[in-house]
Amino acid sequence: MLPMGLHPLRPDVIILDIQHQDATIIEKVSKMYPETEIIVLTQLADVKTVRRAFRNGAVSYVLKDTCLQYLFHAIIITLNHGSFVSPTINRALIEQAFSSKKYEDMLTARELQIANGIVEGLSYKLIAQQYHISLDTVRIYIKRVYRKLNINSKGELIAQLSA
Repeated sequence: MLPMGLHPLRPDVIILDIQHQDATIIEKVSKMYPETEIIVLTQLADVKTVRRAFRNGAVSYVLKDTCLQYLFHAIIITLNHGSFVSPTINRALIEQAFSSKKYEDMLTARELQIANGIVEGLSYKLIAQQYHISLDTVRIYIKRVYRKLNINSKGELIAQLSA
């Protein structure tokens, strides 16, 4: 038991390598230290992994091949309640946003919601529950999405929207 007025030590920032970890390690660390900022330092450069890291609680993402000066910069920015993303990852995120924009223009808001549900791994039944629509309505939307994107399978949908 700590004397009154003293709090257990809590790190201001944690630098975490997720390369050989379960994807939920960031979420677990975030729950253990809710006020601590998490920086991911790794070799994993795919956009899907980056997005998952941010969803799980990371606030900065630095590649190991980034120069040391950027790592120091990332720590300072993160400690000042900002976020830092390695330039190559940042570019990949921007390119993905640009390419997904064309899908936003092609699909209605509901079709995009349904398609993103599939990309996130939700079943048709869970998508129906999430948006309070019937299972048959989900199937109709999926057929429309496939037709508009000129694809024939869930795998193609995931590949196109995750690229």
